[in-house]
Amino acid sequence: MVSEPSRAQLFVDGEPVLSFVPIEHDGHPEADDAVPMAEPDVVVPAVCRQLEDCWFRSPDDGLTDALIAGGATVVRHSHVMTCDVTRTQRPRTGATVSIVPIGASSIELAELNVRAYPPDHVDFETNDATEAQEAIDAMLSGTLIGPFMTSASAMVTDAGRPVAVLIINRMPDHAIAGGPWVTELFRDPDPAYRGLGARLLERAIRTLRSEGETSLSLAVTEGNPALEVYRRSGFDLVASRRKLLIPAT
Repeated sequence: MVSEPSRAQLFVDGEPVLSFVPIEHDGHPEADDAVPMAEPDVVVPAVCRQLEDCWFRSPDDGLTDALIAGGATVVRHSHVMTCDVTRTQRPRTGATVSIVPIGASSIELAELNVRAYPPDHVDFETNDATEAQEAIDAMLSGTLIGPFMTSASAMVTDAGRPVAVLIINRMPDHAIAGGPWVTELFRDPDPAYRGLGARLLERAIRTLRSEGETSLSLAVTEGNPALEVYRRSGFDLVASRRKLLIPAT
């Protein structure tokens, strides 16, 4: 079992005003799971002074609203969703799809990832396949989130190349939705491959159920049309989070 992450605090006049988990993501400092220990008029100036140019996330919407009013910008608005895999899912109809274990190289997966998230997509991060490959290597090695779940992860190929990929890792138990986690689900944007994401999820849910798991969770960005796919696949909203950037003075 993974232990609880260590927490840090911000102080004002010797008194703690904020508790958070300090992490680094993509080389950028982040204050995660931030919990206020004082009123917003005390916490907000402390955050802006002591966590400038830092990413910030909190389950407290009041604090998040106050920070935005104080100049912080929203980097990502996402929704955490969970599916009860113990429920029987209705099989999808349509052409037979050959789903296989992930066997493509990480650079092949990265090239597909870059095509799946062009610059106008809400989840665009990079158009550099080498950068995307580093992140995918971290997912497959289990160093980014948690252990890579080989049996539930899978891909679909066409003429020998991957056209849809599902990567599942095990999120630590202390997380908001601990257990099997959809770290990545992406496909070739060609309309011919529409629906493959749902097929991969359906297969993962069956696999996890057979292995005695009870849930599968994920995060989806506000504005991503995949949100409706997840709802139709049996995922329910658990929480919403806004990731902020605290301005540098």
